[in-house]
Amino acid sequence: MQTIQEQALATYQKNIHYLQQKHPHIIELLNILDTAIQKGDYQEQFSLEYVNDNFDLVETATQHYLYNKESTALSEKLAKELTYDKNHSSIEAIPLEYVKEGRKYTDITQSRKGLHPVMRYYIENTIHKDLTTAKQIRKYIFLGTGLGLHIPKIHEKIKALNYLVIEDNLELFKLSLFTCDYAAIAKTANLYFSIAASKEEFMQTFSTFMQESFFDNRYLKYTHFPLHSQEKIKYMQHIIATNKIIVFSYRSVLSNLIRPLEYLHDGSYILNLADKFKNTVFEKTPVLMLGAGPSLQKNIEWLKENQNRFIIVAVSAALPLLYKYDIKPDILTHIDGYEAASVHFEGIDAEQFLHESIAVLGSFAPLSVRRLFKPENIFTTQDPLTQYFSSFANVPTACVGSFTFNLALQLNPKELYMLGLDLALDQETGATHAKEHAKSSTLDISKAESLNSITHIRKNILKARGNFSPEVVTTSLLYASFEAIDTFIAQTKFPKQTIYNLGDGVKFSNTKPLRTTECKLQKVLQKDSLKKEIHNALREHATKELSKADRDLLVKRLTAGKETKALVDNFANKKYANSELFIYALSQLYISILQKNSQTEKHLAYVYVNFLEYLLPIVIDYFNTKGLKNQKKDIKQLQKMIAQELYTIEKIHTDALQKFCIDKLQSKE
Repeated sequence: MQTIQEQALATYQKNIHYLQQKHPHIIELLNILDTAIQKGDYQEQFSLEYVNDNFDLVETATQHYLYNKESTALSEKLAKELTYDKNHSSIEAIPLEYVKEGRKYTDITQSRKGLHPVMRYYIENTIHKDLTTAKQIRKYIFLGTGLGLHIPKIHEKIKALNYLVIEDNLELFKLSLFTCDYAAIAKTANLYFSIAASKEEFMQTFSTFMQESFFDNRYLKYTHFPLHSQEKIKYMQHIIATNKIIVFSYRSVLSNLIRPLEYLHDGSYILNLADKFKNTVFEKTPVLMLGAGPSLQKNIEWLKENQNRFIIVAVSAALPLLYKYDIKPDILTHIDGYEAASVHFEGIDAEQFLHESIAVLGSFAPLSVRRLFKPENIFTTQDPLTQYFSSFANVPTACVGSFTFNLALQLNPKELYMLGLDLALDQETGATHAKEHAKSSTLDISKAESLNSITHIRKNILKARGNFSPEVVTTSLLYASFEAIDTFIAQTKFPKQTIYNLGDGVKFSNTKPLRTTECKLQKVLQKDSLKKEIHNALREHATKELSKADRDLLVKRLTAGKETKALVDNFANKKYANSELFIYALSQLYISILQKNSQTEKHLAYVYVNFLEYLLPIVIDYFNTKGLKNQKKDIKQLQKMIAQELYTIEKIHTDALQKFCIDKLQSKE
């Protein structure tokens, strides 16, 4: 019979072999730890001791037993506390909205319109009837391992298919390899590890855990080991809150797809950003990019005094403050497609104040905003989804701030300054933006360290590195833009370009912090002569009309849409004997549409995929509820609601394409 020590060593060797095969990056971390210990660069904090018929951890410095010599009891307690109640120790990763039937929709609230009947059916037939117990738990998170003694006990209880194992202390995880047989669990489940990971590494791992088997993401159950920090929950909330299917849901994607058809061939320009600008006015003139963050408000007097020393590229959200101080932007950007965003232009005498300003607009910008500018002064960037101009490129767009910065960098100035692109809260007041911003609000930054159950893109508070301070407090919405800009800088910035950050917000990579009091530009620009140069530079990278090849491709999209509709017919016209067959058919529909990647198919397919990626976890979780009484009725009702919205999507898309082909393309021929 093996001794306890031999069994522990055998478990360790099995785990090491498994990690070598499946997770070699963890082996690299363990090797680094072993080397540091051997060299004396790291002093071991714990030792493993067998006491009261199980292992315990002894803290080297204090000789304190971390399990208090009751590791078996604690592990059994953690397993016993696990329940199948969806509301207990779980994160809602796909949120539901209860919208009463007959509600009037705005262009914002309609973004999930076709999902609302399904959500309403789910809520009324489960939550309102106190049916909140799951039949199965398919995805599970271990927030802290300790010695991992509770992990096999929980696996034996729930037999989940996917586990995320999180442990920030590498030494602690190494000791768990002696006591927890991860290799055995991996025979029937997928294991994801986040061990001694940085914030960025953890977020990448969690994103992968979310993306794979996404259909089980409705609720994420977890166990928190008492010794482990709960901070990672904040970053989980951030990933969930910034999920593309939640932030920009499928009906908004559909509107974004077809809205350009309303203004193509109207005399305005489509801007091609495939190449950086060379030998233009931007290259020899300082460019100042203005966001609407708190630092814009704080430095507005400096800006008023120095406005004629830069080409100013400003977001539309900064317009009320700029108008108040008579600071005219040379280029104004706007990407928000919702009518509510036109509030930034309220009270502005556009004909006088914006008469000579160039508008660079996203393809989703509403017609009400476009009408404020002369057509010849409008330059629209192509969205990566629409691709009506096959050879044109765009700039990454997480928000108007990141869009505007990326545009400014693409213009290729040797010196790019930014102000108001804080992407952080005011560190004293908690303000999200300059006070004139229409959506400015104040958050309680004292709660930055606390955890809550809120997974909200505007309210989830976390920390980032600061421009003038070690760290700043921000939100999931702002942090997502920070990540987008940081990535764009790394990929796009030329070595000869210098980026100065004048704002008291986040610290971007490859930028230089510079306070406005230290920004000394002597040359005053002649704005009247510059305006023509700016317009000419943009016009050289733009076109007004689709090419013949692009017009032909647009017509072909109509045929492709009808072919995709046939897949919906196949799903909608069948009868399903049970929920398993129904879910399988819905999943197969998703897979079939996901495979449509041709130039003519993928645009409408993307809308369907966005819809189904939100829908599938809801439907699967509905049938994963104990106590449902009439599943045949459930299947029939859900099938009808889903098919109706899939047909509606196709009709909206087809009608828009047909109208454009008849009204604009045929009139050209």
